[in-house]
Amino acid sequence: MDLGGRRVEGFRAVAAVFVGSRVALVLIALVALRYFPLNSYNRDHNSAFAVPVAAGDRWREPPVAADQAVPPQSKHAEPSGIAVWARWDALWYARIAELGYAGRYGVDDLPGRSGEPPATGFYPLMPLLMRVVGWLVGSPLRAGLLIANASLLLSLGLLVRMARKLVGDEAAVAAGTLLLLYPPAFFLSAPYSDSLGLALSLACLALALDGRLGAAGVFGFLSALTRPTGVLLAPALWLQWWKTRRANPSSAKSAGSWGLLAGFLPILGMAAFLAYCGAAFGDPFAPFHRQATWRGGMGWPPAIVHELAGGPWSLMATRHSYVELTAAVLFVALGLLAFRYLPLPIAVYGLAATLLPLWTSLFSFSRLALAAFPVFLTAGALLRRRPSAARAVEAFLAVVLGLFAVLYFTWNWIG
Repeated sequence: MDLGGRRVEGFRAVAAVFVGSRVALVLIALVALRYFPLNSYNRDHNSAFAVPVAAGDRWREPPVAADQAVPPQSKHAEPSGIAVWARWDALWYARIAELGYAGRYGVDDLPGRSGEPPATGFYPLMPLLMRVVGWLVGSPLRAGLLIANASLLLSLGLLVRMARKLVGDEAAVAAGTLLLLYPPAFFLSAPYSDSLGLALSLACLALALDGRLGAAGVFGFLSALTRPTGVLLAPALWLQWWKTRRANPSSAKSAGSWGLLAGFLPILGMAAFLAYCGAAFGDPFAPFHRQATWRGGMGWPPAIVHELAGGPWSLMATRHSYVELTAAVLFVALGLLAFRYLPLPIAVYGLAATLLPLWTSLFSFSRLALAAFPVFLTAGALLRRRPSAARAVEAFLAVVLGLFAVLYFTWNWIG
């Protein structure tokens, strides 16, 4: 088979896993609704918003407990097969898309340290797109599902392309498959910002590797408006600019002008959101204050040191979780190994995207680590000549992915 044919065949294999895994998630959601009990306690204590089920739907959600505040409600009723995806942070994105950042409700039971509106813990590009696309598809929640899955498909294309270039065709297929079957990867199909941020970060660094630093900076700007890890693209872009200048001194003038600007654009993206928060709410650091309320603040020594020394530990929890600790160990190890297999800018971004959430807590680490796509490139490189091991790992991950999805759909904690 020629090289082009092998590349097409490789992407088809990953695309088949995409279709199969997403169809499986839809079926798991329907089964979870019908056969598994809803964790009403978690729902009543963590719903920032409520999405009503359409009249005539056979499934009805239990009412909110009498002693709990009723969350603000979407004006868009949805079939249960769509509403089931609105869990945890997905409800925050839907709320911001419909109601904006301002406003406080009885369900907002975690007061901010600096009086910031709780919604400022979520960056603006995803809810903005949900609002705009929602006008076309009928509701922000439907738009979120569409944006998330389109972004995931784009991410796969970019990841496979980058992996072929850096670590080979076999590693590309393995990396794409591992990303899709990684247990928290159902979040990449939920109305969260993770898949959009992943696609924008991949586009940024793929363009940088191709020498298109100006365009890379634009995607870095958008990534920093989507996820806080987007700002970590700045040092990666500057490293790529430095490598370009060393490799081709004759293009130093052009590389210098575009490269320096490209590196600043992710910082400007975050700065734009902070400026909005300052103008609208009088607190330019509201996103940081809100995350400090939820996950803990940045400081020295890192707050995670105290968390690791504490307890008690359990299999799955918001803190002191063996699942999150296992994910953290694996991602740090693979993030360090990335320096052996990947170019320096890519490896630096991957390790930084792994360590940033770990600075404060294990809280939701396994989901937040989805931004560290170089880890999946490294895992693909390790498994590219070990097909039996790759199949075993993929089978195990697929089973755990299904279990995690059931927990999510039934309002149990899973990152």
